[in-house]
Amino acid sequence: MTFCKTTYLLYDFSYLSEEEIRGEAATQIALQLIRHVFDGQLVKKLPDIFALFEELKNQTKALQSLATVLRYLAVAAEWVTPEQMREALAPVLRYEGDKQMATLAQQWLEEGRQKGLQEGRQEGLQQGLRLMQQNVLELLEDRLQSPTPELRGRIEAITDLQLLSLLVRRAATVDNIAEFVQALETLTDSS
Repeated sequence: MTFCKTTYLLYDFSYLSEEEIRGEAATQIALQLIRHVFDGQLVKKLPDIFALFEELKNQTKALQSLATVLRYLAVAAEWVTPEQMREALAPVLRYEGDKQMATLAQQWLEEGRQKGLQEGRQEGLQQGLRLMQQNVLELLEDRLQSPTPELRGRIEAITDLQLLSLLVRRAATVDNIAEFVQALETLTDSS
């Protein structure tokens, strides 16, 4: 068996001042993002970082870099809102000769916003399902007896909110666990 030995270098850019971070605009953009992504200064620094895009000579490279930066910020700095990014990008997007950059940047921001909304809806649905499943289990435990691991597993596997809502009502009204299991069988057979 052969193992590859990999060596990683770790650089701390947080101690460097703005003036010490030199190089081409693309390098400065990357280093500024790395430096500020986890500190409270990122939102304040974004306009300066985005302004560096105006220095990029190659429009294609500028667009690719901007796309990469926006994707990076969406993942690494989730706490920065789309509105804050729009505000920081506004001066760059108003740059006269660059209509294409403005259109693409706005499109990426909108795609990011839509993706965030979709993920938020999905996460909300999952939380709602877990809450309903937990309600059924707690009602059974409080009113009747602790559900068996098998019954617990069956309830936790249900992903239909309507069915879970019916099971909450059943758990609140049945007289014993056998009656609940019978109701569960009936409801799952009919769905």
